Amino acid sequence: MSLGNEMHEWRKQLVEKLLLNGVITEDLEGQVSVAELAVFGSHTIETTIKHSIKLTPKLKATLLEFQEKNGCFLDISAKG
Repeated sequence: MSLGNEMHEWRKQLVEKLLLNGVITEDLEGQVSVAELAVFGSHTIETTIKHSIKLTPKLKATLLEFQEKNGCFLDISAKG
């Protein structure tokens, strides 16, 4: 099972447990976000994206926007 699938399964089980414990649906997202931060907040990953050179400017702009919105650091450098 991939890490993404495991995280999805963990989130699904957490939501089920919260609902069974009487949490109202309006409060679910907030409680799940807090739990995710507690469990995964200090972990980092390294990802490689391979793409066409002609897409570089658009991809770089998209990644920089993502970085700003999510308060994370992205090392956007070309390796050849």
